[in-house]
Amino acid sequence: MNTKDKIKEYDLLQRVVNHLTVQNPVVYDLGLLNGKMGIAFFFYHYARYQKESLYEVLAGNLIEEICDNLHDNMPVTIDKGLCGIAWGICTLLEQDFLDGDADEVLNDIDHKIMERDPMRMIDLSFRTGLEGIWCYVRTRLAFAEKEQTARPFDNMYIYALEKSVQRAGLPLKSVSPLDVITPPQLNETTDILKLPLGLDGGCAGLALKHYTDEAYLSF
Repeated sequence: MNTKDKIKEYDLLQRVVNHLTVQNPVVYDLGLLNGKMGIAFFFYHYARYQKESLYEVLAGNLIEEICDNLHDNMPVTIDKGLCGIAWGICTLLEQDFLDGDADEVLNDIDHKIMERDPMRMIDLSFRTGLEGIWCYVRTRLAFAEKEQTARPFDNMYIYALEKSVQRAGLPLKSVSPLDVITPPQLNETTDILKLPLGLDGGCAGLALKHYTDEAYLSF
């Protein structure tokens, strides 16, 4: 990449970051893929990459806002619901972006997730169904084992979930949020200010993909 292209790339990314900084307050979706959790996830990575605490503070404020606005009627899903939010928080704790006691932070969410009977689930999809729940629970259990803390889900729930996953033939491989987002495809005419703001197909996903794969913006 020549100097001119590098300048162009830098300007594009700065526009994305500035756009996210200004526009994130008008995002009402709390979720991981299209909402505030995904934007916070990006800002934590960006703060570490740039060694700029301002964005870490911004991300922390978003996490607080998310936790303050959780409610009983939220879906138990990866895309817009509790599993996605909890998966994002658990991943940030695991990667030392966040400090805190995972049990204290996630206990209420984990109990809400256990209210959904996996043996009766028809939707097997990742975004809105069984696979997404399995993805979070697996991550949460692995983190509890690493931290040598008690299992956050009871044995009956884990048994039912594992049986449902086996019956559905779902993958057992662990993944991270970085593995499942689909950043937007860019070309010379793309107007980034018209993209969604979130991780999946939006500005946060575009910038996060760049900082984890710097060849991404070489169009």
